[in-house]
Amino acid sequence: KISKYFKFSAEETKGLMISILVVAFIVSFRKWGPGSEFNLMFGLKNLFISILLVALIVLINQVGHRVIGLNFGYKVEYKMWWYGLLIGLLLAFVSRGYIWFLAPGGIFIHMLPQHRLGKFRYGPNTTLFSHTSLAGPIAGILFGAILKTIDLWFLHINSAAIQQIFLIGLVYGAYQLLPIPPLAGSRIFFASRLMYVFVATSIIAYAILFAYLNVYSFVFALFIGAICWFIFYITFERKTF
Repeated sequence: KISKYFKFSAEETKGLMISILVVAFIVSFRKWGPGSEFNLMFGLKNLFISILLVALIVLINQVGHRVIGLNFGYKVEYKMWWYGLLIGLLLAFVSRGYIWFLAPGGIFIHMLPQHRLGKFRYGPNTTLFSHTSLAGPIAGILFGAILKTIDLWFLHINSAAIQQIFLIGLVYGAYQLLPIPPLAGSRIFFASRLMYVFVATSIIAYAILFAYLNVYSFVFALFIGAICWFIFYITFERKTF
């Protein structure tokens, strides 16, 4: 299935290239010179590095979507989102690069009936759609977090590239979880509000822990996510049944 359905179409490739270029420009917006000084060559160098790092994270996200989707008998298609690209560019200029809005595109999920034999094949399965959608952001976030953990505990090189991969993976994954079509979070939210609350609050907690406390711990983040899940269930979800 991977050899037959994994490859990107020409339209997807075009969309991915535009998305990567725009996101890389947003990420490198404040790196066009030392300090407040503008330097074209300095900026182009940082833009090129950002393109490589962004491409890595975006492709890892797509690999997560596609591999899990094919495992369930679905083909995942990347769709560029012009509104997300324009909002990201506008916020970058207005905030002078301090605000990253990294939501350049989402996914569409197509059923492959011949690969759903023995499984439910009649109509959309929102649970499997949500798992497929979640796989991409989680793959990107985990990739950056694992690299950062290896750097902290074993390499001790404090690599700027590793830190940038970690940040891009976390921010890009978090924006993908917004419950706005065509972003992945919309399918997770409409499939299970409880799952969405747990995943979203865990990622937010992880970001807050490292940003303000310099703590890189999925255990603490998942614990906070579980508490938020319980509070949401008690105060809201239970009353809807």
